[in-house]
Amino acid sequence: MPSNNSYANYTFRSNNGRLQHQARTLNDLAHKEHFGEAEEAAQALKDQALDTYFDMLVLDNSESDLNGRPGEVLVKNHPYEGGEISGRAVRHPEGNAMPLEVMEVQKSRDGEKAGLSLTLDPYDEKPYLAVNRKSEGVSESLTQGSYVRDGVTEYTVRADCHATSPIRHLAHEPYAKDHFPVLGPRRKESEGQVARDTETGELRYEPRTLGDLKGSEELQTLAKTGNGTVETVEAVLEGFQQLDGTDADQNPKEGEVLLQNELVAGRRVTGFLSEFQVKNGDTSERSVGGTFPFLQAVAEDGEETFQAYLTKDSDYSMHDHHIPGSVHSTEATYRHDDGESLVEVSVNGAGGEVRVYSPEGPTFAELDRRAGR
Repeated sequence: MPSNNSYANYTFRSNNGRLQHQARTLNDLAHKEHFGEAEEAAQALKDQALDTYFDMLVLDNSESDLNGRPGEVLVKNHPYEGGEISGRAVRHPEGNAMPLEVMEVQKSRDGEKAGLSLTLDPYDEKPYLAVNRKSEGVSESLTQGSYVRDGVTEYTVRADCHATSPIRHLAHEPYAKDHFPVLGPRRKESEGQVARDTETGELRYEPRTLGDLKGSEELQTLAKTGNGTVETVEAVLEGFQQLDGTDADQNPKEGEVLLQNELVAGRRVTGFLSEFQVKNGDTSERSVGGTFPFLQAVAEDGEETFQAYLTKDSDYSMHDHHIPGSVHSTEATYRHDDGESLVEVSVNGAGGEVRVYSPEGPTFAELDRRAGR
């Protein structure tokens, strides 16, 4: 739901030369109209900046140019688009790979004033473009290249409390977590360390001393339970990956998947395969340190959930990311709740840890049924 924030960040990718938002969660889909308006505003800002810049360069050495240097333009109250424009523009030196503010102007029309600036570095390995515009109490900024992810355009809208711009509502973020049911109160029933076959990934308990034989039956059971959980969650993960780029996938980005009530691993599920921060509703593609692939899915009846934290080769912080049972060396963590028990399995190399949580009272779904909800 929109918040009271005075600014909002968006990211877009290009599709046929136009900026396009890519939904990563059901919340994104629910706010499709809002993101569509942000797309249009960002594209309009980019187009306006480049069109104005090239129009300014056309004035070089004209009667309106108050700067006699070739490649530099200075105008004051020059008629433009039914209003006036004042400011400066310069040609970016050819082959000079460095960011340069090539335009700073003030535009006015029908009593509205807008400040517009453009910074370019077209010769960098990742061509850089930055646009800033301020009008009617709203500041917009758009950035491509440099620190921004490859193929991504970042767009920010800020609005003051007296803003009158027609796009001021875009300064309220539409981001929110997708609903992920907590099936009921849980208490830890058992946990243990087990071995893992590095070739097959199978978990098992292997006693090495006579003392290890004590409790070995429970640990063998834990290993078996852990194998079942990993197999179940990986089947759902594989089902998501197989649907990547198909008509069922509502996220157009390769390697990410967004499904709504689709048949996966023998059950209908809703959820996403994306980056970890998407779990908390942050679906913008801004650079985040230590991210990794993350799966979250809910069965159609709402009484079975699946999560996978695929942390292998990631430099994530276990303190920042709050992964269940996580240590820095964990390759993956799997969570499966079938309404009867929640099982968490963390694996790494030749070892693994299994944790089983049992219901502590009726599930929330059962309490709802009893209450007639």
